[in-house]
Amino acid sequence: MTPTGLRKTGAITFINKMNNTTDKVCVVNWANIIKQQQGLTSNFTQAINVVNQNTPGGTTNGALAMQTSINILSLSSLPANQRNIILLTDGDFNAGGNSTSTPNQRAIFFATQAKVWDIMSTP
Repeated sequence: MTPTGLRKTGAITFINKMNNTTDKVCVVNWANIIKQQQGLTSNFTQAINVVNQNTPGGTTNGALAMQTSINILSLSSLPANQRNIILLTDGDFNAGGNSTSTPNQRAIFFATQAKVWDIMSTP
């Protein structure tokens, strides 16, 4: 299976384990730009349709994907402990963002941003 196929399978498996009466999901497909997105929804069929629209683009603008996800979740009324981002990527952020920062630095930057927007909580 291709890496994109593995990411799709993983995302769909995760969505299928969710409860549409208590859970919501948002999907953001990206390469160097945001290609498709589905805002927070309990319509898991629609979310899976957006997952299936994903195609490899050759570049990975992880900064844009994270910022888009943070923006969507920051508008949500969900409690902080129910706002989570699962980023499925090849890990090679080779477009957008600060190309001089290390993956660790980028992870810390976006975790800090998510905390500021109350996207995540600490135990």
